[in-house]
Amino acid sequence: MARTTLDTQLQTINEKINELGTLADTTLGQALEAIRTGDQSLSGLVIAADEPIEDLRTQIEQLTFTSLTLQQPLAGRDLRFLASTPSITAGLERTGDNAIGIAKLLVRMAPLRAEGLSSSQVSLSSLTANPNQEQKKPAVQPLSEASIVSEILDLGHEAQRVLQGTMRAFAGTNAPAARNIWQDDD
Repeated sequence: MARTTLDTQLQTINEKINELGTLADTTLGQALEAIRTGDQSLSGLVIAADEPIEDLRTQIEQLTFTSLTLQQPLAGRDLRFLASTPSITAGLERTGDNAIGIAKLLVRMAPLRAEGLSSSQVSLSSLTANPNQEQKKPAVQPLSEASIVSEILDLGHEAQRVLQGTMRAFAGTNAPAARNIWQDDD
């Protein structure tokens, strides 16, 4: 059976969504590595991914709207896929944008690290205390840059795990796996 124009467009959209997912995952991984190592050149690579991520999202959405308009898919799997595409691409772009935001913050923090300002210990209670109130003993342990970075990396790796699982479920059109990821996210 010959492939229709719609089938070809759906396959292209699917491939581009997987490409965008891979780019978002790579960008997030590089941002996490830049946090861990303080590597400014890696931060630069992450920041440079902004335009390719936006361009790919735009390509996917244009092809999606062209397919919806010109091919007029009937109700069913194809229509649901095309209708969900803008939401999927927005989420993937947001992941990339957040990774880029992390990299930009790291670049801004570089002078502080060079001066040694961020490595000093700070008590969480001192960050939230009202200066007009009498100070009590801190109820929590002092924070250090290392402990904060460790927590951020843990959160980032969890986000990356969810992203990778979601993209595997998408690539395999595995609805039960996607549902499990969604339920586990709570």
